[in-house]
Amino acid sequence: MEAKREVAYLSKVGSMVTPREAWLLSGVKTNIESLWSVAYRIGTQHDTSPEDIYQFLERQFPQYSKTEGKTHGWDDHHSSNWAT
Repeated sequence: MEAKREVAYLSKVGSMVTPREAWLLSGVKTNIESLWSVAYRIGTQHDTSPEDIYQFLERQFPQYSKTEGKTHGWDDHHSSNWAT
């Protein structure tokens, strides 16, 4: 429940981002959080599985989930530019 409250609060103040947004903003913006960053922080603080917390948060907040649409990583973006 702590993780759910935290994500709801961070969403309200505009600090929650999707994994893709976190990737795009890495090194540029420091006051952002993803579902994984919240799950990992709370899981390690309470000696609980961050993976279990993350799966729960994905179901509660699909708009911030990696499963919401297609996510893109460095390889996805640049793989089409490589000659085969």
